[in-house]
Amino acid sequence: MSFFKFLKPEDHLHIAVCRYITAEYSGIKIHHSPNEGKRTPFQRWLISMLRVSSGFPDLLLIYKNKMIIVELKTDTGTATVSQKEWITLLKESGVPSAICKGFDKTKLFIDDQFAPLKKGLK
Repeated sequence: MSFFKFLKPEDHLHIAVCRYITAEYSGIKIHHSPNEGKRTPFQRWLISMLRVSSGFPDLLLIYKNKMIIVELKTDTGTATVSQKEWITLLKESGVPSAICKGFDKTKLFIDDQFAPLKKGLK
């Protein structure tokens, strides 16, 4: 069974970005927060019990001991208030973080952060 028919535009973007970074940055570690989608009543209850805040960014990336965080949006997507708050908090905490629209802008942010490490410049 092919699951590709169930993918949304943002899913395709996530896959393209993850394929790019794993090909470009050997040894990179990727965490994808499974924030999207519908939740069962139990899952909603558990999240409320844990006091977990919504809007955590999509990708946490670690390459050569540097961590960055990326919220991915399609070219027409918009960030929620809670996503913007997370990005602001992370930046204020010293973690390079961005809301990136589309593949090219995402690639540019990631390369700006990691390419110098790949070349041994940072």
